[in-house]
Amino acid sequence: MFLAGVLGALVWPLAGAGGGEPARPGADERAEADSSADAARGPVERLQAALLESMRRGEELGFDGRADLIREAVERTHSVRALARLVLDEDWDGLTEAQQDRFVESLKSLTIASYAARFRTFDNEAFRIADVRTLRENVAYVRTNLRRTSGELISLDYVLREFDAGWRIVNIVAQGVSEVSVKRAEYGSIMSSRGFDALIEEIDRQARAFGEGE
Repeated sequence: MFLAGVLGALVWPLAGAGGGEPARPGADERAEADSSADAARGPVERLQAALLESMRRGEELGFDGRADLIREAVERTHSVRALARLVLDEDWDGLTEAQQDRFVESLKSLTIASYAARFRTFDNEAFRIADVRTLRENVAYVRTNLRRTSGELISLDYVLREFDAGWRIVNIVAQGVSEVSVKRAEYGSIMSSRGFDALIEEIDRQARAFGEGE
């Protein structure tokens, strides 16, 4: 129910054209889907390796150093533009190309700053991939958890889409809460009440606050 409800609303518009339900896959198609889903592990593993390095070297690197480290990982593993389109939903098409580019850059800066602020100390935590599944053509869901030394498990799941450049993260679901859903509600409210410039100002303010909070 969770995947059908949340991901149905968030991912299907990105998955391409075509009406109706896809045909039931044959054995060859299922094998191809399994192989494709397995490839979706790569970006998640690369991102989480960078986050662990940020945690291990947190004090040494400081906020700016962690941000530089994570920026490279985000650029290799995320499609911030696809995330931006999902977040703004119908408002995206009403923006000029320059506004779309500006929003993508602000959202990327906020994403990097939030990672750098949150993954800054290390106490033998470890990431583990629990499951990888294909939701439909070119869309995969990777379930992972972060195990703390206390034994607590924090669920961090990723929705990925396959682009020409490979698999890229387009949404993160932390402890059952979708990043796209949260940002869509917050940003949609700002857009409707205060406009695009106010939204950019708020996103940039949030990104700065992560660095200032160190």
